[in-house]
Amino acid sequence: MKVVILPGNGCTNVLRSNWYGWLHQALNSAGITCIAENMPDPYNARRNIWIPFIKDTLQADEDTILVGHSSGAQAALRYAEEHKVRGVILVAATYTDLGDAGERASGYYPLNQETENLYNFTAMRE
Repeated sequence: MKVVILPGNGCTNVLRSNWYGWLHQALNSAGITCIAENMPDPYNARRNIWIPFIKDTLQADEDTILVGHSSGAQAALRYAEEHKVRGVILVAATYTDLGDAGERASGYYPLNQETENLYNFTAMRE
């Protein structure tokens, strides 16, 4: 089992931001492999860049727990829709783009948030 920390957008040094470094150290000290790497496109956190990075570089798989914070929480949910993971832990997650053009441009939210289903929880359970 391994844990992958997915930070919020704007984070350019994951291990020195928020609580990420503390969690990384605590888990690794307890013998649990934890990965906390700087994400590509850290300010925009675009889905079409982050999801492939999680798969190809961070190698999240069915034995991985994703810990997503803010935009990282959105990435974790979207990743879990398409790929099997052991679990997802969300910290300060949103379910809309909050009316923010930058969040909307990230590609995590449907265009019509009033009528479209935000997440495919059935796919996440399978």
